[in-house]
This record gives sequence, C-alpha cells and structure tokens, in this order.
Amino acid sequence: MVDLFAHQPQLTLGLLPVGTGNEVARVLGIPLDLASACRVIATGRVVEIDLAQANGNYFVHTGLVGYAAYANRHVPAWLKALLGKAAYFYVLASSLLHRRAFRARVATAGKCWEGETPLILVGNGRFHQPARALLPPREWRDGSLIVYGPRDSRWTTLLSLAISLWITRRPRPALLFCLSGREVSVHARPPQPTDLDGEYGRSTPVIFRLAPRALRMLVPASQEGE
Repeated sequence: MVDLFAHQPQLTLGLLPVGTGNEVARVLGIPLDLASACRVIATGRVVEIDLAQANGNYFVHTGLVGYAAYANRHVPAWLKALLGKAAYFYVLASSLLHRRAFRARVATAGKCWEGETPLILVGNGRFHQPARALLPPREWRDGSLIVYGPRDSRWTTLLSLAISLWITRRPRPALLFCLSGREVSVHARPPQPTDLDGEYGRSTPVIFRLAPRALRMLVPASQEGE
C-alpha cells in the first residue's frame, strides 16, 4: 500500500494503528487507541519520512530474506488477532525449527560480507526496532539502511539472538554481521524469498535502497515526529 503514497507530494498518509506491532506509530508518537489516532489525522502536522525500497517495492521498516520471510507472511490471521505482537514468536519458532542456511553476499559501496546465514534483516533507520535490541547504538541510525543477520545457523546462535531480542534486550554484535548504507545489494544461493513489512517481495537478488523523505505523514502536532 505504501507504494501508492511514495513520492506523491499531493498525498498525505494518516495512520490508524491496527497492525500487529505498530512500530511506525510508536516511533512517530501516534497514540495506539483509535480515537486518539483519529484526532491526530484531524489536527496533526505533516512530516516527511524516509522509506526503503527493494527492487522498486517500497516498505517502511523491515525487509526479511530467507525462511523467516516465508514464515512472516504465513502467520495465521487468527493468531495475530489473538496474541498481537507476541505472534512474532511464531516466526522465531518457525525459523529455529526450519533453519535453512544459504550462501549470501551482502555489499554496500565500501563494504562486503560473504558467508552462510539462515536470515538477513534489512531495516529502515529508526523505524526498524529489532536493531536497537541486538546491535550497539553506533550501528543503527536514521537516514541509513541497516543490514544484518546471524553469522551461522547453529540453533544455539539463533536461540541466543531470540532471547536477546525478546527478553534480555542485550546487544549481541559478536553473533551478527552488520553493514549500513543508502544502497545494499543482497545475493543468495539458492535464491531466497523476501518479505517487506509482511508483504510479498521478489526473490533474491535484491537491491535495497533508501528513499529519503519519500512519504508525507500526519503526526501529533505537539510531538517532534521527525
């Protein structure tokens, strides 16, 4: 859906937080109850935010490459409705049980990583929240894509990362490779599925790019939101 609003200065998006995680609403300070969110649409101010894109498809916060992309798209709707954000444990559990390593090459303008991994995450700056738990602050920042993933597919590595993400919130940079930049290419053997904010993305190879100030959004008038 965000593709319809990208680079359209005549259009402004008002956000109703009815998703599973509502990461964008939280970052922008949009209230999570619908009545207050509607007041933001009626009285808020307009800001321009960065988007990310993968082979021309726009997304707001997270791209996934690997089996987790398949699992994320197949989280049952009833489970999301019942458990909300906790439904993502389904994705983590599925990835642990079906960890399928693939050979990957991830490259930016000045850096490259090659190796085997079961999962690659691509985050759009401040809107991608998992990086704040798993990586030190110097690695995640606004105005850049952050691309990272496990350095191996051992179940102990994936379990440690899951515990750090959901329980301890302790960074584990030694277990992850990490690159950042405004353009990142991802190649995989064999080709891997991708997921963009819960929607289907093309299989690898994929070129991820930052799209600065590509989306106009309404945020609370009394908050920074930028």
